Amino acid sequence: KIAAVEARMPSADDVGLVLSAWSIATFPHEIDGAEHVMSLLTAPDRSFEARQLGNRWLVYLELARGKRGAAQQKLDELTRIAPGVGLEVEAYLSTMPFVPMTEAELYDVTDRLEALDPATIRPSGNPSVVFSSHDELHPLIREYLLGLLRARLGDAEAALRHAEAVRAAELPSTAGSLAEDLSQSVRAAVLYEEGRLEEALGELVGAPHSAWYGQTLVSPLYSRVGPRFRRPEILFELGRYEEAEQWYSTIGELSPPARPSRSVARLRMSEIAEATGVTDRAGRYRAPFESLWSTADPEMLAEVSG
Repeated sequence: KIAAVEARMPSADDVGLVLSAWSIATFPHEIDGAEHVMSLLTAPDRSFEARQLGNRWLVYLELARGKRGAAQQKLDELTRIAPGVGLEVEAYLSTMPFVPMTEAELYDVTDRLEALDPATIRPSGNPSVVFSSHDELHPLIREYLLGLLRARLGDAEAALRHAEAVRAAELPSTAGSLAEDLSQSVRAAVLYEEGRLEEALGELVGAPHSAWYGQTLVSPLYSRVGPRFRRPEILFELGRYEEAEQWYSTIGELSPPARPSRSVARLRMSEIAEATGVTDRAGRYRAPFESLWSTADPEMLAEVSG
């Protein structure tokens, strides 16, 4: 039966294939199966938006295995067909706290993002939310990512300017509280880099987080992947293990772009179990992480284990 279903997948329309990939990546959390279906989206005879989304999600799946080099190869293909979106994804990965970045690399991606004109990014030709969720957001995405990058570089003043630009962005009514949430996320990043953990946590706790669920299923912005991971990371550093574990346990439940964060969250949950003396649970949490990261790049392993 599985073989029969797989044989029919190449003939499915773009939306049907995306929903199949999403279902496999989120419900059984089966990365190999999801990768197979997502690869079908990148076939030359697929639409521009299907090939773009397929390559974007493949980047996240490779990173969920701790394979930054393999993720870069998928990112290179995305950049080839959609340069502006490729740069957005590259910048987004550069803001992830578990992705090792040198100062030179951070400045390089920041400079290129500064030079990007969001108006040059081609909109989706398919109105389905799985493809069009970012169509009107590229100016906001640029400001948001620049804010996070400047925060990571220690340039608080510039980061806060970008945070205000994000807050002031004019978005469609369907965007909910996205601008306010992302603005507070940038401010939280600034406070975090300054070691002001309680204040950073306060910014994240105070975010209204109003969104339509359909957008949260496919977009790392609408699902607030970054701030949802930073919140338990701060709780973990503060030693508030029970709260941290509760937040870690919910990461990546419904969004393929959150798969990298979900992998690292399982490692953190095992570390919490070890710190609190619940050794049987520690092994249960660590097993899926070790399985996924068995072929991870050494620098990625060093970053998450540090």
